[in-house]
Amino acid sequence: MKMKTKYNFFIIVSLLLVLLSFNAYAFGVTAFYWDKKPLYLNPGESREIQAFGLQNMVGEKDMTIRVEQISGFEIAQIIDKSLNYKIPYGSKDVYINMKITIPPEDEIGQVYSVGLRFRETAGEKQGESVQTVGGMTNSIEVVVGKRIEGIQKTEEIVEEPKEEQPLATLTKPLEENGYVIIGLITLIIILVIIIIFIKYEHKIKRKPR
Repeated sequence: MKMKTKYNFFIIVSLLLVLLSFNAYAFGVTAFYWDKKPLYLNPGESREIQAFGLQNMVGEKDMTIRVEQISGFEIAQIIDKSLNYKIPYGSKDVYINMKITIPPEDEIGQVYSVGLRFRETAGEKQGESVQTVGGMTNSIEVVVGKRIEGIQKTEEIVEEPKEEQPLATLTKPLEENGYVIIGLITLIIILVIIIIFIKYEHKIKRKPR
C-alpha cells in the first residue's frame, strides 16, 4: 500500500511538470518579414511598418506581453506608445509597429536583422515593477536594395510591390520551437527522476531487515 502511494504521488508530480511546461508559452509571434521575404529599403529611405503580430489562441485567458528590442538598433525602433501589449484570448491581430530608417551611406545588399524578445507579464500592479515569465525571440530581416532575379548582384529599387502572403505561412507559432524544447527537457527530467526512484527502491529492498 505504501509503495502504491509513492508511485501515485510520483505520477501526479510528473503530470504537473508536463502541464506547467506546456502552459509556459501560450502565445505565438508572427514575423512579417524573414529571410525569404525580407523588407527591401533603399539607402536613406524610411518606413513605418507592422513588423510583428501577436496571437493568443491557447490557454483561454487574456495575456499581456512585454516586448524588448534586442538587435537592429541602428535602423529600427518600436513606435507604439507602450511596450506592454494586451492580447485578449482568441485574438491574432495585435501588431507591433516599428519605424525602419536606412542610413544614406549604406551599401546595396547590406542585410540587417531586427530582433525582439517577448515575455508574458505576471503580477503587474500599480507602483510595482513588471514581473515577466517565460519568453521567446523572433526577428525580421531588412535588405538594402533588391536582388534582381537572374542577376548575381543587387540593385536599388524605387518602389517595392506589396506581396500578400497567407497568415498561416507567415505565422511562426511557439509550438514549433518552444513547446518541443520544453517538452523534451521535461521528459528528460522525468526520466532522470524515474531512474533515481527505481534505484532507490531497489536499494531499499536489498537492505537486510
